[in-house]
Amino acid sequence: MEYSRFSNTELTIVDGHETYGTWNQFDFLVNRPPEDQIGTFQVTNAVEGRPDLISTQLYGTPALFWVLIAFNNARIALNWPRAGDVIEFPIESLVIPQILQ
Repeated sequence: MEYSRFSNTELTIVDGHETYGTWNQFDFLVNRPPEDQIGTFQVTNAVEGRPDLISTQLYGTPALFWVLIAFNNARIALNWPRAGDVIEFPIESLVIPQILQ
């Protein structure tokens, strides 16, 4: 399955090379979903600084790590999140259908 953050962005060809233009963010990143479609996750020592491992626990794949970073506006993703942080995430039934459209 393709879980690229660019699946919502039109592919273009520049000088014979495939590329993407400006990232078209998914609706769940532009408009805050209703509270019943947002979960919380308390970061443990085992997953500190590893949004890919958190993504695996929440979505069943490490490929959606970018959803967690973007949803939480993590401007500095290196070593994010820290143990003890409580992060928010859009629930799987909201994320997957939009990405796979």
